[in-house]
Amino acid sequence: MASFQRNFNAPLDQTSEAMRQAAGGHGWSLAEGESQAPNFLTFKKGISVFSWGSKLTVTLRDEGDEGTHALAFTSETLGLTDWGRGRRAADRFFDEAEALLP
Repeated sequence: MASFQRNFNAPLDQTSEAMRQAAGGHGWSLAEGESQAPNFLTFKKGISVFSWGSKLTVTLRDEGDEGTHALAFTSETLGLTDWGRGRRAADRFFDEAEALLP
């Protein structure tokens, strides 16, 4: 399991919504039963020819005028290590979410 952080210059609700939108474009689906929107979101990617199956858990914290702080944890379903895939996936996911913010 790896962890990653990023600050977003947007309110918590907007950041949460942007992450939900960004997830679909990267093959992630929101695990409704494991999520407590808007502060705690869990996204999953199933096992396929191109994926070992992944889980991305994001905790959002409202920082007031500073925006929103995001802390993400990644894990692989079938792999013992992710060989850096988690960091790349989290970075792409955060970049896409940030691009969707006003």
